Amino acid sequence: MGPGIEAGRVVEEPTGTVDLAPTVLDLQGVEVPAHMDARSLKPVLLGGEPESRPVTSSLTTGDRFFSTVLRRLGGRTYKLMCCRGVCPEGARPQPGVDVPAGNVMVKKLFDLSRDPGELSDVSSEHPDLVAQMAEMLPDVFRGCRALDDEARAAYAARIGAEHDRTMEEVADFFKARGKSMPRSTPAQ
Repeated sequence: MGPGIEAGRVVEEPTGTVDLAPTVLDLQGVEVPAHMDARSLKPVLLGGEPESRPVTSSLTTGDRFFSTVLRRLGGRTYKLMCCRGVCPEGARPQPGVDVPAGNVMVKKLFDLSRDPGELSDVSSEHPDLVAQMAEMLPDVFRGCRALDDEARAAYAARIGAEHDRTMEEVADFFKARGKSMPRSTPAQ
């Protein structure tokens, strides 16, 4: 695979795509900028053990905002999936908007080690784990580093405009094919 990198090695600890940029920089011998909210996976690629940490992510689809936390605990990987948007607990988050801690609607907890297809919600069996993982979610919305008001406004304006432009392009794509743009299904 590469010098010092064992082909076919499987690591069970979750990682995020956010880790790819610092990993590539590190593999090329380039110092990873301190402002990057990620970690290099080079030590893991070279045979080391990964540090255990939660991996958070978010996804906007139609009128829904989903967030997830992946965490490896006790030899098993769990995924907590939550949603905001038209859910009862709050309005749809807009780019750059902070979401207060605790204002999260927990939807489902999956034991990915036993249920990789995410078919069985085990949240009722692990309420303490759900609570622990839900505490990590506000960082998904806020980001790992705080933005000052000026940066937040600039980010919201840029991302909002890009989002609107992208959605118009997607709608035009479907319209050109005589179809309407699909809508997301209601959260379960």
